[in-house]
Amino acid sequence: MDYRRKVQEALKVRCIHLKTKRAWLGLPEADERENPVDTAVWNCERTCEPLGPDASAAEPATCEGPGRDCYEPPRRP
Repeated sequence: MDYRRKVQEALKVRCIHLKTKRAWLGLPEADERENPVDTAVWNCERTCEPLGPDASAAEPATCEGPGRDCYEPPRRP
């Protein structure tokens, strides 16, 4: 799966409040490659910190699907 498609799939389940700096740049270009070293610093928009409102880490592993009280799913068109 290419990088752009991988990001699109993650956004289908990721809490809408989980962000990195990259989130403000839009989707990767079609030919853009993923950095093999994960350098992302994740933050919760609700707290503006790397911890969510429940004091747990704001990161894809814990914010990609229901299970946390603070989880808010992506809006469907």
